[in-house]
Amino acid sequence: MKTLYTILIMLCLLPAFDCAAQKAGKAKSYTDNPAIPSFEILLKDGTVFNTDSIPAGQPVVMIFFSTDCSKCRMFVRELQSNYAPLRDTRIYMATPMSMDGALIFAHDVGLDFFKNITWGVDHKNFVKPYYDIATLPAAVVYDSNKQFVQRFNGNFTAAEVIKAVESVK
Repeated sequence: MKTLYTILIMLCLLPAFDCAAQKAGKAKSYTDNPAIPSFEILLKDGTVFNTDSIPAGQPVVMIFFSTDCSKCRMFVRELQSNYAPLRDTRIYMATPMSMDGALIFAHDVGLDFFKNITWGVDHKNFVKPYYDIATLPAAVVYDSNKQFVQRFNGNFTAAEVIKAVESVK
């Protein structure tokens, strides 16, 4: 009986905890907040890039990938072969995988060649639950005011992402 009372009390307190989290300004997902969320990307040099430092003024594309995903590699190569419309776009790429894998992926697809791409590891695993990502690759487009435009997850093409970017230029 004591266990039943404990469970009932916990269930009654859940809405209060949820309300407190919302008051603290923590958005649970991209649907709660149209702005780019604050999260960290661990860069290859060991420094941490926080998305709070993304300046306004250019569209932003966030790409989430797995280092062992052939579809992710194909998507990035497709973006690179259609790069011209993305020259004035800030691109941030993050993986939940290890830095060793990210280094190999970046080398294989030539990420360091593109000066507007910042890539690294989502070392706090923020991205997947925040953007409700079921499969990789995934991409999210924000406008030049850092406001949400469109989320891509599952079957999508680089052309679709580029079209979303061009719609906000």
